[in-house]
Amino acid sequence: GNITIYQIKPKLITNMIRSSILLNLRCALLFILLESSVADIRLDGGELGWDTSAWRVQVDGVMGGRSSGYLKFEESNQIMKFTGNINLNGGGFSSVRRQYSDAKNLSEYSGIVVNVKTSASSLSSPPLGLHLQLHDSYTNWGFASAFAVPLSNDPDGQIASVYLPLTSFDRASRSGFQCNSSNCKLNTNSIDGMDVYVLFQEGGFDVNIESITAVTVKPNLTVPTVSFDSPSEVEKLLQSTKYEAKSLGEKNYHELCVAISKSFLESVSKASNGVSERVKCVARNSINASIPEDFTKPRACSLWRGSLASLLGDDANDSSNLEGCDELTSTEGNTVASFVIEKDTNTISSSEKENSASNVEVSKTGIVITPASMKDEVDTSSSLVDSSESMKSIMEKSPIESERNEIESERSEVDSRNEPESSGSKFSVQSLYILWLWGAAKLFFL
Repeated sequence: GNITIYQIKPKLITNMIRSSILLNLRCALLFILLESSVADIRLDGGELGWDTSAWRVQVDGVMGGRSSGYLKFEESNQIMKFTGNINLNGGGFSSVRRQYSDAKNLSEYSGIVVNVKTSASSLSSPPLGLHLQLHDSYTNWGFASAFAVPLSNDPDGQIASVYLPLTSFDRASRSGFQCNSSNCKLNTNSIDGMDVYVLFQEGGFDVNIESITAVTVKPNLTVPTVSFDSPSEVEKLLQSTKYEAKSLGEKNYHELCVAISKSFLESVSKASNGVSERVKCVARNSINASIPEDFTKPRACSLWRGSLASLLGDDANDSSNLEGCDELTSTEGNTVASFVIEKDTNTISSSEKENSASNVEVSKTGIVITPASMKDEVDTSSSLVDSSESMKSIMEKSPIESERNEIESERSEVDSRNEPESSGSKFSVQSLYILWLWGAAKLFFL
């Protein structure tokens, strides 16, 4: 038989190679897109409702306490309602807990969003601070992150969302004992349990949670808009929040101290009525102030308490204090924000004004608060220096810190407020493959 030899032109071979490379490139891109689109994980609640049989109540009776806790599910299992009373006589906590039969892998997630329903009477008391605690299958420790139920005066309550970075679950504890070792870290590959705690905030509580979800990307969240009847109502709530924050800090719950202080300031900064623009401005500056990375949790608590103190004062009606707010200058030449809560000067004594006074130095990187109680301890005559050094110096000299907290501060881990980095390392091999394919394609197309 005859043998036919077909001659393939070089141009055809080139086109075939080009097509093959482009096809591989498209497949690689599609693979990476599918791999990177990790869906949010429902930890409980949400559209499917709550796993009612998985939850149980645990109170401080195990350690001789007298607190109470009651659990029920409402609105067709759409709301987990946890109520009770915290009694500080012998204890001080109440909690609800659940276990997972199949451990959850949260290693590719940035944080957790808690959808919580606000209380209709929340403006009568400080924001309620809560611990959301996760457990992993590798250790006996629980790892908690603190948040506060936002304020609201909606009579029916409203759903508000709170975001907790996974990196913030760094308070390791077990049976009332805290682990301060750097080895105590949450293993996000195997989450097998979750708790919600109310801790050392005396009196009744009413917690209503709609859902708890692990998310890949931090969402854009806003706090509910509140309306105050008068500046005096704001001041009353501020004073009670200051007291609660101090009490929690003294009990070594610095994360809760920060959570309720920040939550109060966020509500004040967005208030629709009863709060002057000056107050909102200083509240926003306090929220946006940067905290040095080497600040320990006790010092962070002191800083946020100082931010609350900075809202108390007697000269908010001075129009010069409202000027700009980004450049608040004093006659001494320093950048100073004066006291801002509007008061009835006919009913406030001069001694009360002196006791509530604070100075706020606004620098390029943040706000340094010097409460009146620190004035004898801190030399304010020196020129403004770098905010990190100023804050560290003030907190070191602050009489607010007890000796126990000073000792604890040496052992506490640094509470970084940086946002978690997105996890993209898993795609490094695929990314290199795409670059190689792209380079090869360019060679053939040139």
